[in-house]
Amino acid sequence: MQNIAIFAIPILLSSVRSQNCTAEIVIDASMRKSSLYLETPQMSRQARSISKAMAIIAVGLATFAATPSAQASELDFRYALPGEGSVLTGTFDGTLLSDGNDFEVTSVSSLFVNGVAVTLPTEVFSMDDIYVLGTHSPAEVSLDGSYMNLYLIGDLDVLAFAVGDQTAVDFGFHAAGATTGYGGSNFFETYSSADWSASLGAVPEPGSFALLGTGVLGLAGLRRQRHGRARG
Repeated sequence: MQNIAIFAIPILLSSVRSQNCTAEIVIDASMRKSSLYLETPQMSRQARSISKAMAIIAVGLATFAATPSAQASELDFRYALPGEGSVLTGTFDGTLLSDGNDFEVTSVSSLFVNGVAVTLPTEVFSMDDIYVLGTHSPAEVSLDGSYMNLYLIGDLDVLAFAVGDQTAVDFGFHAAGATTGYGGSNFFETYSSADWSASLGAVPEPGSFALLGTGVLGLAGLRRQRHGRARG
């Protein structure tokens, strides 16, 4: 799919140079991707419509292919608190950072303790914000569990991780902990990356699907028109 984004437009540009064509730029709703609609004087109305529909489909495919996983806005996670035997699962909302591993958390859309839904955290901080005076850093976790700088507050409960951040340095160990409402013991325990797992939930741009759908519907309409003429 990545090849579509890289090579689709150069191939169309080559066609424009080599043929007696007029070219119309087709730009998607986000104004970030474009393709070419080609038209020659000899083309029938139906052929022009097909060309335009294919150009729109190309835009949609190029936009979708070029959308990096960094646009994923959800991260599903699982962590087992070995000291308590509790398993926490849920979904963080936020943004995957450019390194493809660290995920900046902005909110929590679901949280379960041993499969039972609990009250969602309403405030999101980094551990360093809470424990290191004068520090402001983003709340983050990582896909591989190598960096965790997160402090979640929900009503009277807290879920927190300090792995590879300044708080972990100050503590002298990598820490994870939760209050009883979130399956913990109210104390920090040694964090284990083996007990952490996470995966991304990608959210495609709505405009990409809209453009792709427009092109497909256009082709479908042409096919119905052709079939109707054949029957007539």
